[in-house]
Amino acid sequence: MGPAPQDEHEGLAALIGAQVASTSEPEVTYTPTRVLGAGAMAVTLLALRSSPTGDASVVLKIVRPSILEASGDRAWLSAEKEIVALRRLADRVPSTPYVVRLIDAGELSAAGAERLPWMALELVHGGADGTTLAQRVATSVRQLGAAFDVQRAARAIACVAAGLDAVHEVGVVHRDITPSNVLVCGRLPDEMFKIVDFGLARPVGMSRTFHGGFVGTPGYAAPEQSSPEPGKVGPASDVFAMAAVVYFVLTGEHYFQPADQFEAMVIASRPERRSLLDAPRLSPELRAREPAALAVDAILAQATSSRYGARPRAAGDLAAMLLPQLAAALERVSRRVLVSLPDVEVDAEAETEQRGWTWVRRARAVPQCAVRSVAWDADGRAMAATSRGALYWSGTRWAEASVPGMPRDGARFALRTAAATWLVGGDSCAVSACSPTGVREAFRYPDPLVRFEHAAGSLEVGLVFVGWGLARSPTIYAYRDGAWLEPLPLPGVEAVTLLAAAAGRFVLAGRRRDRSSVVLSYAHGARETKTVALPPVRAMLAAASSARRGDALMVGTDGVSLHVDGVIEAPEFTGPRVDLSAAAMDPSGWVWAAGGGELHLRRPGRGAGWARQPLERPLEAPVVSLFAAPGSVVLVGADGSIQEGLSVASRA
Repeated sequence: MGPAPQDEHEGLAALIGAQVASTSEPEVTYTPTRVLGAGAMAVTLLALRSSPTGDASVVLKIVRPSILEASGDRAWLSAEKEIVALRRLADRVPSTPYVVRLIDAGELSAAGAERLPWMALELVHGGADGTTLAQRVATSVRQLGAAFDVQRAARAIACVAAGLDAVHEVGVVHRDITPSNVLVCGRLPDEMFKIVDFGLARPVGMSRTFHGGFVGTPGYAAPEQSSPEPGKVGPASDVFAMAAVVYFVLTGEHYFQPADQFEAMVIASRPERRSLLDAPRLSPELRAREPAALAVDAILAQATSSRYGARPRAAGDLAAMLLPQLAAALERVSRRVLVSLPDVEVDAEAETEQRGWTWVRRARAVPQCAVRSVAWDADGRAMAATSRGALYWSGTRWAEASVPGMPRDGARFALRTAAATWLVGGDSCAVSACSPTGVREAFRYPDPLVRFEHAAGSLEVGLVFVGWGLARSPTIYAYRDGAWLEPLPLPGVEAVTLLAAAAGRFVLAGRRRDRSSVVLSYAHGARETKTVALPPVRAMLAAASSARRGDALMVGTDGVSLHVDGVIEAPEFTGPRVDLSAAAMDPSGWVWAAGGGELHLRRPGRGAGWARQPLERPLEAPVVSLFAAPGSVVLVGADGSIQEGLSVASRA
C-alpha cells in the first residue's frame, strides 16, 4: 500500500520552492509557489516556469504515488499516451483554444516515490465572475436570478463541443466532463470555455481505471464507465456527460441527482428525464419558447441514453442538434447578461487592484523582428504581424504561422475574428484566416496591386481595411456580406496610423499632407468620412475597444486620448505629457495605456481620470501592444519582447 492521501498531499506540497527540471527542454525549470488543489488522482500547484527566453506562471499537475502503486505499468502507459495526444493539440499553430494547453511534461521524485509523472498546464484567469463553468453559472443565478441565457449557453455548448471533438480526434476520452472541469476566461461576448482535468482520461479502447471500479462524477459519468470490460468507453461516453452539463448551463441544476454511484447507474438506466421547464432558474427567453425547450429535452434524453449506440456519435453532433433549437429562442434574448454582469462596480474595483504588482519577463526580443500589429484572444494568446511574417504567441513562446502567398516581410495586420481565429494580411490582395485547423485564404481583393495596412470589424457586421492601391492617398476598402464595396480614397491624408471599430462605426487616425493630425469617422454604406475635431497633436498612436461595451479609446502623443461611444467626446489629456503608444481594455472596462516607461489607467465611463502605475522594469523597445486580464497586464515591445505584471490578488 502507498502512503495515505494526506501524506501524499504533504509530500507533494514539500516541493514548494524547489526546482523541477524539464526533461524535454534544456534550461527550463518549474518552481512551485503554492498548492492550488488536491484531487483523487493528482495534486496541482501554481508554479513559475523559467526559461532562457522568459518566465510564465503555469499549473503543475503531479500524479499521486498511490495511483501509480495500485496500477503500475498500466498507469504509466495511459499517462504517456495522454501526454502524446495532448501535445498534438498544443503544437498546432494556433493551438486548440477549447482545451487547457499542455506546456510540458516529465517525471520527478517526491512523496517517497522515485518517479512521478507531472504535466505543466496553461494557467486560466477567471476573474470575479468565476474560473469554472460551475462558478460562472452560480454568478449568473446570484446576480440575475437565472442560469445562462440562450445566447451565452450556445457559446458554451459550441466551445465544449469543439474541445471534446479535438480531444477525441487525437484518441483520448476525457471521462469526467463536469461544470467544474470546464474553465472560463474573458467576458461576454468573448467568453472562452476550456476543458481541463484529464486525470481520468484514457486513450480510446482502454476502459479500465487506475484502481478498478466506477470512474467519473456521479450524475455526469456514463453508465458504461462502471464496466470493467475493455472497449466499452468511447467518445459517446463524453457526449453523455456533455448533455448533463448542457442541462446545468441552462438551469443551474444537475440533470441527475443521485445519492451515490449505484443510484447514478440506476437513474441513468431509466428512460425518464428531467425537463428544462421544471427548473425555476431556466432563462425567461427559453421558457417563453416552450416548443424549443421541449425539443432540447428530447435531445438531452437521447444523448443520455443508457445505450451507448443510441447517443450522438460526437460532441459536435450533439451541438449541431442543440444550437438550432436555442437559435429559435434568440429573438427573445435581451441584453440583461451583457449589461448586468460586466457593470458590477465591486468586480471592476477588485480586478484592477493596484497594490503590490510584480513583473516578470515573458519573452526576450525576437532577432531581426519588428512587430507591426498584435491581436489578442481572451485567454492571452495572440497573433502578430511582423517583419518576419505572422508569429503566434502561445503564452510561453513565439511560433511562426506560415501564410501561403504572402511575402515573408509582408504581414501588416492581424485581426481576431473568433476564438483562436485571426485574419492576417498586408502586402498582398489576399486576406488569410489562421485557426487551429490550419491557414487558408479567406477572401481576396480583385486588384492584386492593393496592399492592406490596417483592419477592423468582424465577418458578421462587416470589415474595413485601410491600404494603398493606385491612388496616391490611403484608401478605405470595405468588405460586407461576401462582397467588396466601392473603395473610398482619403484625399489630403498622407498616412493612417490606426483603425478601430466602436459603436457601429469605424474611426481612423492619421496625418494630413500638411503634417497635422486628423481623426475620421466612417460607417458601412457611407460614401464619405466625417472629420473629428482635434486640437494640435503630433499623432494618435493606439486604440483600445470593447465589443461588449461598444466603445473605444484612442491615445497618442503628449498623452492625448479620445473616447468613442456613439458620441465622440472632446479629447482629454492624461496629465503627464507622455507619448502613449499602446492601449487595452480589461474585462471590466478599465483602459490601460503605456508610455514613457509607465502605465496609465482610466476608469470605465466618460470623463474618468487617469492614474499612474510605474513599471518596475520598462521594456527596452517601445510598447506596441497591451493585453489586460483579471490580475495581470501584458506588454509587447516593438522587438517582440514581452513583460507581464501580476497583482497581489492573482498571486494570493
